Parts: sequence; structure tokens; C-alpha cells
Amino acid sequence: MALPFRERFWKTVCSAERTFLFLFIFTFTLVVVALITMPALEPGTGAWVVMQFDLAIFGVLLVFVSLILWTCRSRRKRSNSKSEGDSKQ
Repeated sequence: MALPFRERFWKTVCSAERTFLFLFIFTFTLVVVALITMPALEPGTGAWVVMQFDLAIFGVLLVFVSLILWTCRSRRKRSNSKSEGDSKQ
């Protein structure tokens, strides 16, 4: 029997979990660097505006990647607990 779309989608996405973890670490590092350099920028300048957009984009990306990682890990825990329950019977 074919898997439903949701199962196939998350199976495909979660197969790239390491890539998403790398993306999370990389983006988090960029946010930290941006926040460190923020005091050196003069408010109202072009660089300051670009930094604001960068932080907004990085923030949204961090939220989405965090949700993907959280979903993959919770699905893995759920499938592990199901397989342990099956092996006990």
C-alpha cells in the first residue's frame, strides 16, 4: 500500500536532516555575527537597513528550519517507541 502524501513528504524532508542541521548552525552563526556588527552601523544608513532585512530573513529561516528539525526528531522518537512496543509483544 502506498504511503500517504504527508508520510512521503516528511520521509523525504527528514532524509536530509543533517543538511537542515548544518543550515541551522550556519544561519545561527550569521545571526550572531550580524548582531555583533550591529552596534558599528549608524542607524538610518543603507548598511543598517540591509542588516535589518538580513536579520529578518535569517530569523524567519531559523524558525522554519527549527520546526523542520523538531518535527523530524519527534517523528523519529515516535517511530522508535512504536518499534520498541512491537518488539516487546
